[in-house]
Amino acid sequence: SPLNGMIYARAWSKGKKLFFQMRDQGSGIPEEHKEKIFQPFFTLGIDGSGLGLFLCERIVGNAGGRISFRREARETVFEVVVPG
Repeated sequence: SPLNGMIYARAWSKGKKLFFQMRDQGSGIPEEHKEKIFQPFFTLGIDGSGLGLFLCERIVGNAGGRISFRREARETVFEVVVPG
């Protein structure tokens, strides 16, 4: 469902897994930063600490899941998969 007209969130289950997907139509994450995006203190924001995605990945990983992202046309898509 759209939030503020620019962010879309979706959740579903399949078998024993839960899926969460977030999409936005912002400026996106440049391809050259793909390998660094989950590293601590890496940020593309002016006011960012670089800990948000790092901590999210740790929390999801500790729960036995995974978080990933990809570019689709003019959107950035993050997907979280965790055991259900």
